[in-house]
Amino acid sequence: MSIKNDVKIFDEYHTVARSDALTLEECNEKFSTNFNITNNSKLAYQAYANEYNDLKLSENIIEGEWLTTRMPSLMDFLKKHEAIQQTKRSFIVDTHSGATEIKRLNTKAVERVTIPMEDLEQEANELKMEKINLEDAFTTPQQEVEKDITERARKNKSYGKTFEVALGNYVKKHSAIDWSDHVVYIPTAEALSNTVINEELIQRHMFPNKHSVIETIQLWKKTLNMTNSMYNAGDLFLLNANKEKVQVESIPYIFKDAEKYYNYKGKEMYTIKLIGKRHL
Repeated sequence: MSIKNDVKIFDEYHTVARSDALTLEECNEKFSTNFNITNNSKLAYQAYANEYNDLKLSENIIEGEWLTTRMPSLMDFLKKHEAIQQTKRSFIVDTHSGATEIKRLNTKAVERVTIPMEDLEQEANELKMEKINLEDAFTTPQQEVEKDITERARKNKSYGKTFEVALGNYVKKHSAIDWSDHVVYIPTAEALSNTVINEELIQRHMFPNKHSVIETIQLWKKTLNMTNSMYNAGDLFLLNANKEKVQVESIPYIFKDAEKYYNYKGKEMYTIKLIGKRHL
């Protein structure tokens, strides 16, 4: 995850009164963030924790209640203590000359919109009939915040620095699923440069029913240059583990890897390498 996402998780966690502010190390362990632990980041955290405790005392609230005043973002403290690297920006001065047309602002008065009484009555009746999830009704602020953060952290969790390692870790974690009948496309390291290899990305490269997958991409290859074919090559698609349709023609795969499948004797998932700078 990026530093912005990490800070967003940290900030959201502290919208509720806690006994103590979560340390950066604890946040990394609990929510899979990637805060760098340095002397400067420790100073930033301590300043944040002190102000967080002062805010709780001033509001006189107990642990688990919402803070009525939002804490300043951790990002402010990290910047103040120089705990993050600032990106330098280059500015280009344009010496353009010539007339520039300035458009007049639309100063037309905004018309008021009147909602018919029948619509208001219908909306009120719908609200009365709306069912309330009792589980949500009895959720504490602390549980509500942690549920949202945990779900976001799960979606953004990196399974490894390379696709092969990430795939192995993902399959191992979800060992209850039979992955042997899947085809997995392996992107190049160049295609995944500066990309978090999370669950969603891995699933976009996994395709169930491997025999059907191979048959479809082989059919696509055969009909690619045929004019009198029952199939239009551009219409053929595969369904990935995310239940998303992927056009075969959009997959930059190595043909030989697919052809080797017919001599494949293994019972594990079948992998096909991608080429170029693009992943699925």
